[in-house]
Amino acid sequence: AVFLVWHAPADIHICAGTFLRQSTLSAYITAIEKFSVSNSKCAVQSDREVLHQQIRQYYRSTLAFENFAKTTAISLLFLTAVRGTPFSSAGAASVHSDYLQPWIDLAHGLGFHVLGDALATARPLHWYRIARAHVFGKDRAPDDTMATGIGADACEWQKVFTHRTDAWFEDAIIPILKECKEESVLPVYLDLAAKRLNSYDRLFT
Repeated sequence: AVFLVWHAPADIHICAGTFLRQSTLSAYITAIEKFSVSNSKCAVQSDREVLHQQIRQYYRSTLAFENFAKTTAISLLFLTAVRGTPFSSAGAASVHSDYLQPWIDLAHGLGFHVLGDALATARPLHWYRIARAHVFGKDRAPDDTMATGIGADACEWQKVFTHRTDAWFEDAIIPILKECKEESVLPVYLDLAAKRLNSYDRLFT
């Protein structure tokens, strides 16, 4: 609960790439869909009161915290799914429906329609083609990741693809997460978090 207050959305990374697969996707979707403070499980029961106390202290309401947590999780896991998409032109429609559409549907199903519409603007196959052509040349670029997945060339197109993906996330999703945070966290802690982030920026720039 407190972690989301003090960290900017762009600085949060979910290391789920190895585990986020078509076979496990439904488990992630269900976990987010059914997430609630009231159903949370604590190994030590006294931790439950600590959780409630922190939510009361930092957030406008329990529902505000839950919605912010869900919005953040959907956004970051969608980004993970985009980065790990197995590309091929022949299976472009299947890739979208199998790996990306479930997250868009989840956002709309939870009432996060602005987020769902923004997620739908992602074009990973297009970005992949741009990255591949950048490295191999438009006329001789292999058409799937099996042909471009190893070696120095793979590192190069992956850099270009990641840059495109991150730019989209910064432009399309980060503003939504910032607005959700502003609507969820109490103003006094928004101000403190902003000052803290600004001090970090000055320290490392």
